[in-house]
Amino acid sequence: MKKHAALLLLGSLLILMTGCKTEEEPFVHVEQVKFDIESLHLNPGKEHQLKVSILPENATNQKIAWYSSNTSVATVDRNGLVRALAFGEVTLTAEANDMHVNDAIILTIDDVDNSIPIESISLSGGTSHLFDFGTNPDVTSVHLEPVILPEEATNKRLEWSSDDPLVAEADEDGLLVAKSQGKTTIHVRTTDGGNKSASCEVTVIGVRDRNYDSEDDYYKIVYYPVNITVVDQDGQSVEQTWLDRNLGAREVASASNDFEAFGSLFQWSRKADGHEKVKWVSATSGSFVNAMAPLNTPTGDRRNAGYDGFMPTNAEPHDWARDEESNRDGLWGGRFEDKSYAAPLDAANQENNPCPEGYRVPTVEEFIAMAEAVTGLQNMEYGNTSYQVENAAQVFAESPLHMPWAGQCITTGTISGGRGVYWTNMPIIAGAGNIFTNAARFIMLNGSSVYLNNYQRTNAYSVRCIRATALDPETSQMR
Repeated sequence: MKKHAALLLLGSLLILMTGCKTEEEPFVHVEQVKFDIESLHLNPGKEHQLKVSILPENATNQKIAWYSSNTSVATVDRNGLVRALAFGEVTLTAEANDMHVNDAIILTIDDVDNSIPIESISLSGGTSHLFDFGTNPDVTSVHLEPVILPEEATNKRLEWSSDDPLVAEADEDGLLVAKSQGKTTIHVRTTDGGNKSASCEVTVIGVRDRNYDSEDDYYKIVYYPVNITVVDQDGQSVEQTWLDRNLGAREVASASNDFEAFGSLFQWSRKADGHEKVKWVSATSGSFVNAMAPLNTPTGDRRNAGYDGFMPTNAEPHDWARDEESNRDGLWGGRFEDKSYAAPLDAANQENNPCPEGYRVPTVEEFIAMAEAVTGLQNMEYGNTSYQVENAAQVFAESPLHMPWAGQCITTGTISGGRGVYWTNMPIIAGAGNIFTNAARFIMLNGSSVYLNNYQRTNAYSVRCIRATALDPETSQMR
């Protein structure tokens, strides 16, 4: 009887226990899958165990699916063991079951002798290198010499990579080339399957003009990055990194009318081919360095104007080029009526990018975010809109970006001052028959207002470049 009662009591407890709901652990999604190697070389018949890291580390579902792009060349099993079958090259992919986040590497299968593997690798020049363009602007590269042990290692093929190629990168021979201000790490890795590596911390100070290496002294300019904190479209505080002066300016503006800091005037989406070079003689007057083209003689190739002077027009479509192929998006990385789009720096429609390595012409939204941060205004909108700002000229000139009232050149080639006009990268439709005659611009007008609108591509205005990815504030302040 007692045994029966005890069983009843135990059953009741089990019912109570199973009836209670415990708080479930939150499901943590996979955000990143990353191979532990950049690439892989194997001989036919060899195997290699692939490994990946998953972030966050506490992701709930950490199952990985493995894929080979050509199973006749190499296979990979459910555990990530890859087997080389034949000469060739395949892509190996690791994909998380959760969210389908993935990473991929290239496997090369060749007959390179890996019989004596590399046991260690180091760099003879040390583990750090500094390029200071402000002091030595012509020193832009150095060879990194790897030291491999044992010396009789059979496969000394190496692979080089950079954490930030906008700062510096190394080619297949270890030639380290500095690009623009920042910090990065250069890695060199073995390819014999031993996964040995070495690294060099690289610091670059200064940003050279894109045409610095030309024979023209006009472009012998070193800029510096400046950070500003803005609020993005999602209401988040983010950093923007701009150059400290207009393209073509040899000094930072000390005031809104500091004509020594006005710099160049560009026709929209045209590269720095000489047309932009201006000699300023006062805050309201200047002249082009090169002779202007004949009136109304637009080029048929936006990529190459074929003329080193300003190309004036006084007739539709008020554009210096009639290249139909690039009329829609231009060649400054913008996209038709898209206020936020900026093409990657290596994209075909960045061919005329006049900015230094790693920099580009800003988008409308980037310019507006900057203007809001400088003026304290909110909810600024683009499109024939004027915003009153007390002492606007002084506000922008004394901001961290020191933006002057750098003047303009209207359609027929007359240069004047008294206002600051800055291009963005966005093309728009305007004019009869929806001809692509205009591009977005950002105008600081009269000293008492900020004006957001568009005007003709043939006009010439200032360009202030923004970095494709922001630097951290500490790095941007290096001098």
